[in-house]
Amino acid sequence: MIVYKIFNEDEAGYVMSGKLLLLFTYLVLNVLNVGDGGTALPLLGAFFVLSGISLLLDFFRCRTAVHGHFFVFLLFVVWLTYRILVDLNDLAHLKKLTVATTSGILLFFLLGTFARQALDKINTIGKLFWLKFLFAALFLFYVWVFISFNNRLLSSGEIFYMDGVNGDYQRPGNFMICLFLMCSFVLLNLVSRLKANKKKSLLVYLAAYFSMTILNLVSSQAMGANTATACILAIYMMSFVLALLYVDEDVRDQYLRGVLSIPFSVCIFKGLFKYSLVVVSFSALAAFALVQATSFDLQKTRIFGFGSGVNSSITSRMEILREEGAEQIGNALLFGNLDVARLVSDDPSRTLHSFFPNIIAELGLIGFSIVALLLILIVRHIFVFMRCSAREESGFLLVSIGLWLFFILGFLFFYANLAVGKEWSVMWFFLGFAVNVFPSRSSFKSWEDERVPMKLKVV
Repeated sequence: MIVYKIFNEDEAGYVMSGKLLLLFTYLVLNVLNVGDGGTALPLLGAFFVLSGISLLLDFFRCRTAVHGHFFVFLLFVVWLTYRILVDLNDLAHLKKLTVATTSGILLFFLLGTFARQALDKINTIGKLFWLKFLFAALFLFYVWVFISFNNRLLSSGEIFYMDGVNGDYQRPGNFMICLFLMCSFVLLNLVSRLKANKKKSLLVYLAAYFSMTILNLVSSQAMGANTATACILAIYMMSFVLALLYVDEDVRDQYLRGVLSIPFSVCIFKGLFKYSLVVVSFSALAAFALVQATSFDLQKTRIFGFGSGVNSSITSRMEILREEGAEQIGNALLFGNLDVARLVSDDPSRTLHSFFPNIIAELGLIGFSIVALLLILIVRHIFVFMRCSAREESGFLLVSIGLWLFFILGFLFFYANLAVGKEWSVMWFFLGFAVNVFPSRSSFKSWEDERVPMKLKVV
């Protein structure tokens, strides 16, 4: 009875916000602990316990369904497990690729969907207070990381780099991206609810978001995480452009009158182009002004090769793909082989750093087909989400979120095939986050029937 009262709708704002704060704190502490391994596992455990209890209560009250793409994802996990046991017979590697906190595919997918579920429940409450609270909390977390990293910079000043990273930048860098994805999601929810007379609020949100982006970019380069820098910058650009589009009264009015088709609309494309120019121009001028004011030397950062002008990480990954890609993919085309890098080059570290080529090489066309089906189902859900939303304010909010999800997924898919392998935690986190695996039954029915929901639902 006590558990039921804690998780009822009246207390949902407190529970969901508290749960998200646990996740935020866990991710931030692991970013701060760069170079010293993982930490704060009890916080992650508490997040999953609260998520599990909430999910079970929803099932018992018959309020939750399960989207079909979750079973496709589980099929992929089963196939991955089978290939690891057959090719490597290594339980430690199985743990690493399924539930470990660095590259656990199952763990990060569930992490993403439970985070999305919490944010959706906060949205259904309809109180902006909780969104503002989370946005402010993230701002304070980013300031904390920035100050901490600034105190750890090498004293020589020859390069912009922290002491004690020890090459352990990828995991905290991925955590920074996951945090920034949730931060951008909160921003879009806040902005898409604004009315025309709330321009001051819009300026405050966008100024805070721009500041958080700068703090993230500087912090990611302080530990040498180029992937985090590139992804955060791209997410910022897309989120900022869409935020401006959503407060455009012409766009909102046309949508509410039923004359605007999203995403395929000339008005939308014109708006995206116009606001992209605005954001690029503003960001370039602001960045130039900041660099001049602080005398910051960009050439000393890792993304510019610490002064060499060459990004060695990208160069080496492209070299492996060019020299061994075809041979690794063709080694066991249908079933794949997790040990293919060692078999081909005698060096197990020379895996393909490209999402789909890596999946084909190590999991074969079978693994590729499962992941391709998963992506198709998720994209379909996002499109149905946008096409079937009500022509009212709540529907505009849902469409706004759907458009953002579509663009972010497109970018992450592009980047994953450019520079990272199948175990990239950010990709799996977002695949879980993009579509809530455990929606409310009412919204699930409206999805399946492709009917227009008349009020804000969890998707």
